[in-house]
Amino acid sequence: MSAREPTPREAIVAALCCLAFGAYLAWLGAVRHPQLRVPPAVAWVLAGVLACAAAALLAKTARRPRVAGRLAIPILAGFTAVGAWIALGAGPQVCRASGPGVAVAAGDMQCRVAFGIGALISAGMTLLAIRLARATQDTAPRG
Repeated sequence: MSAREPTPREAIVAALCCLAFGAYLAWLGAVRHPQLRVPPAVAWVLAGVLACAAAALLAKTARRPRVAGRLAIPILAGFTAVGAWIALGAGPQVCRASGPGVAVAAGDMQCRVAFGIGALISAGMTLLAIRLARATQDTAPRG
């Protein structure tokens, strides 16, 4: 089963949702809301990731795949930053996940190792995306 491309309307709705949630995260960081369990900078990084995701959706809808592809760089860099914060940040980290009928929690070290590995993978993907962007820039038609 292969995934289908979103319709332009679906992509625009998804982009608007990304922008709305990103704006909300940015606001939570700006007012230092007490329910925000991360430093404001982490919320702002995630807000930027969501803004880039929205821009990538719109670029793809506008048939600008090169722009959409280049927006993967700040998205992946943001994933790297958040994973690194979880892995290296001060204080104990506890990872919790839940779903219908399932709840899982991991202790400090397991959480840090898992997110540290994820941050390293994201960093590698970021470097590959930069390399690909540079390679396609050199082969782009001029004019």
